[in-house]
Amino acid sequence: MIKVSDVKALRKVEEDLVALILPEEKVDQLHGLIGKTRHVINTLPDKNLVLKVDFEAQIISKNGDTYATHLKVGRLRTRIDAEKTDSLGNVLQAVHFWPMWNDEEVEFESLGQAEIEQFVTEINRQELN
Repeated sequence: MIKVSDVKALRKVEEDLVALILPEEKVDQLHGLIGKTRHVINTLPDKNLVLKVDFEAQIISKNGDTYATHLKVGRLRTRIDAEKTDSLGNVLQAVHFWPMWNDEEVEFESLGQAEIEQFVTEINRQELN
């Protein structure tokens, strides 16, 4: 069962809804990784590098598709990429989640709270059946 508070973003992708699930401990981990990675970038000669960092986020698709996640950190911007691949590893669908920090709180571009609540209700109902 997922909680509404753990859904940090819900995006419409073609005929699917894709949710980024980050419990509070994962948000803390994300915040720490971004800070450490940006510190490393600032010590390098090329400050415009974007580094791929090992970070797993849970992605839930209303259609039941499986997505792998990657965290990419730059000096100014960060994003979580969720990729649906075929059996050969070719990317069929990519969804990008861009975290924005408001003090210690993270916010993502997302559909509204009503859509998130409806999504969580439907996903939790599917899990019970």
